[in-house]
Amino acid sequence: MRVLFLLVVTSFLSHVSRAQSLAINTTGAVANNSSILDVSSTTKGMLIPRVALLAKNNASPVSSPATSLLVYNTAIAGSGINQVTAGYYFWDGTQWTRVITDNKEAWSLNGNPGTNYLTHYIGTADASHLRIQTNNNPAMFFNATTNFIGIGDEDPGENFVVRLNTRAVIPVPGNYSGFQIKPTSAAGGSSNQYGFHMGLDNILQTTARITNYEPGDFWLGLSNYDVLHLKNGSRFIGINEDNPKDNLTITLNSAAVVSTPDNYSGILLHTPFQAGGGNDQGLHIGLDNTFMTTARFMNNESGDLFFGTNKIGMLNLKSSNLFIGINEDNPKDNLTITLNPAAVVSTPDNYSGILLHTPFQVGGGNNQGLHIGLDNSLMTTARVMNNESGDLFFGTNKIEMIHLKGSNRYVGVNTSDPFHAFSVMIATNAVFTTPYDGLSVMTPSNPANAASGLVVGSDPTNYVDKGVWNYDNGKIAFGTNSLERVTITSAGDVGIGITGPSQKLHVIGNILASGTITPSDIRYKKNIQPIVSPLLKLNQVNGVTYQYRSKEFPAMGFTDANQMGFIAQEVEKVFPELVFTDRQGYKAVDYPKIMPVLVEAIKDQQVQINELKHKLENLEKIVTKN
Repeated sequence: MRVLFLLVVTSFLSHVSRAQSLAINTTGAVANNSSILDVSSTTKGMLIPRVALLAKNNASPVSSPATSLLVYNTAIAGSGINQVTAGYYFWDGTQWTRVITDNKEAWSLNGNPGTNYLTHYIGTADASHLRIQTNNNPAMFFNATTNFIGIGDEDPGENFVVRLNTRAVIPVPGNYSGFQIKPTSAAGGSSNQYGFHMGLDNILQTTARITNYEPGDFWLGLSNYDVLHLKNGSRFIGINEDNPKDNLTITLNSAAVVSTPDNYSGILLHTPFQAGGGNDQGLHIGLDNTFMTTARFMNNESGDLFFGTNKIGMLNLKSSNLFIGINEDNPKDNLTITLNPAAVVSTPDNYSGILLHTPFQVGGGNNQGLHIGLDNSLMTTARVMNNESGDLFFGTNKIEMIHLKGSNRYVGVNTSDPFHAFSVMIATNAVFTTPYDGLSVMTPSNPANAASGLVVGSDPTNYVDKGVWNYDNGKIAFGTNSLERVTITSAGDVGIGITGPSQKLHVIGNILASGTITPSDIRYKKNIQPIVSPLLKLNQVNGVTYQYRSKEFPAMGFTDANQMGFIAQEVEKVFPELVFTDRQGYKAVDYPKIMPVLVEAIKDQQVQINELKHKLENLEKIVTKN
């Protein structure tokens, strides 16, 4: 059997080696002369070797593959541009190249379905430029080095360059930075670029519509005429003006040229043919022009600013003193208003404030109308007036409603002579004959007789009657009939029946209360110790009867009745915790705190009684036995 097989193989190989083409089929057909191998079948296919590639740039697992070697890859391996997926690959001599199947990686003329913008793109995968053509001519160019884009330009010198003639080449491109549309007829590159240009180049305007040339100026215009010109050095803006001299210069006739403009600093609207600039017509905001002429809005060489019609100033702002005049070309106040716009103030006083006066008044001493300032000793018919002493009045006719005194800053309501910081007179026509009537916030000239601060009352001798009294030493008192009933000191001590309390609550007289409590929770306390020898200590304190020396201490409100208690000095020696000494050195006893001592003393005494009782019982037993 083996001999027969070898004979068949040998005969076959001998036939193959002699034949020019090899046919593999089931029909016995002869191979086509144009093919070295002719494989045909209607029911079977040809199976290409299956391998698991590692990456496009890795020949493994094939050893030294020959160029054009074909395999079918079964693995997904590698990364980035060297990733391989399932499919046919051939070795191109340096790497595995995928054989495109269907349209998965080809760009269809009708578009591709199932694309992913994160992984799919049209372009290059290396540092190569990209060119898009139409009619075999370059249409768009992407520079991989600079990331510049050119339309009709294969060497864009800007981020985005559009050339009007798509076949043109810029011979000497300038250093542009921005957006440029330019023709191809320009010779010299950066010198004469026409059309639409936004960037930092182009020396000549010529027919540019929007242009920025090398000094940095910026134009918007038509043909050779500028509609808008932004000057780089001065930052001046010109409308219909190719050489603006102001922050904003507007030439009414776009073809006109200002022959001899002055050195303005501001905004100028002028006629185009004026010469010299000294008497500009129209609107002018700046620092020039000594004459107003027919200007509506003018700033002359002295720095004054006018608003008006013809030569009549409606509003005048003086630069020397910052005075403002309405219908007044020479204001003497911060704000001067002349009722008749054609009138002139003949001899105004030196006001400092706001003045509204009639235009024909002479001397200024008796101005009528509204005046707020520092002059005019008479109120006359003024509604708001400040006289020469600095006082300020508010009123009607000659009756003052509110008076502010300049000398001491006192304020009076319905009084012309307030003598406290705030004085109110109930009767509008009344004159103060008593210190105050109603509400007064004052600083009196006689501290011994009156208070300073807030007073509500009507008592002329003591300033306290059914009111609230705030002393100049900072305390507040509530009283009736010229006597203080409740006092709060600046230290926060409250006194009832005493003008100088020395405790947080100092009461002269009896207190009637339904109960009193003292905090005694053990959670508040520490260092708790028993009272030692209470009986012994109580024996050192003497209870006494006495009377107060009421006449020597009238402020204390003592009575002449008999009293019962302790001597504070004796108690202090034994129980210092029960004695308090005030700021003047006088001592007081906290009588409720003696109760714990008495309780412990009673308990000690009860122990002694029990011991004596026990001894007595023993003695009775002995006597009974005998």
